[in-house]
Order: sequence, then structure tokens, then C-alpha cells
Amino acid sequence: MVEVSVLPDAEMVAVQWAKSDTDIAAIVDGRVSTRLPTTGDITFPWLRVFTVAGATPNIEVPVTQAVLQWDAFAAGGGDLGVSPDLATASLLARTLAAKIKQFDGYQAEPVNRRVEFGGESAIIDGFTVAFGPVRQAEPDTGWARYRVDTTIRLRVG
Repeated sequence: MVEVSVLPDAEMVAVQWAKSDTDIAAIVDGRVSTRLPTTGDITFPWLRVFTVAGATPNIEVPVTQAVLQWDAFAAGGGDLGVSPDLATASLLARTLAAKIKQFDGYQAEPVNRRVEFGGESAIIDGFTVAFGPVRQAEPDTGWARYRVDTTIRLRVG
């Protein structure tokens, strides 16, 4: 019987990693997902991540790589109902970028590369900021939004 390695889901690893990071969690309080809520009131700030592109670099080695887009949203009540909270969205995006840069050796403290979720585990072999943080317009919602694009390389943990 041939053993098959099922590669980790980059989005799920990213969500769990962000939720478990104490600096990010202090800002979003668990509000990290692959999509925004579609019904009811949304509590801000919110961090959304989704895969823009992905590939398996080498089929002989159980490693996968993905390009992830992160969107940091924040808004509050205002005279007209919703006002963008640029300061919080920017802080969230900058904190995210700083935490990811730790994987590239920019920081002296050790980085936890193992992520566990739903009975699975993954090792983050590489995590880099490719673009951002940059402010993105949200004219339809009135929310503040900052974007960070990253690449992540994973293997079965």
C-alpha cells in the first residue's frame, strides 16, 4: 500500500496561526476567517485571509506553497451610521506584517512554526510579506481596509 501525504490547507493554517498569535489576537479577539460574515452585525476589527494562488513546488517532497491576501477591516459607529477606523485597521495590518517578518529572521525571538487545527498539524517552512500593508478603498461599506499579501510554504507537521 502506498502512503499518501495530504498537504495542509494554507488558509486554515493561516487562520489558526493568526488566532493563536498573542499580538494579533489582542487586536482581533478571535475574529479571523476566510470570509466576512454575511448576515447580522459585524464586530470589528476583523482579519480576513484567502488564497490568491497556490502550487505544490515539488511533487516528490510533501511541501505546498500559497500566495495569501490578508485584509484588515475596522469601522465604528458615526453620525452617518458607519465610519472607517483607519488607525485600528492600519495597526492590525502592520502588526500582521511584523509578525510574519519574524519568520524571515528579522526578529531575535524564536518563532513557533507548528500550527495545529482540527486534528491536523502543519509546519510553516517559510512566510514572507510580498506586498503591503497598503490602504484599500471600501466605498460601498465605509469600512477601513488595509491589505497585506504574503507567501507561505507549508509541510505536514
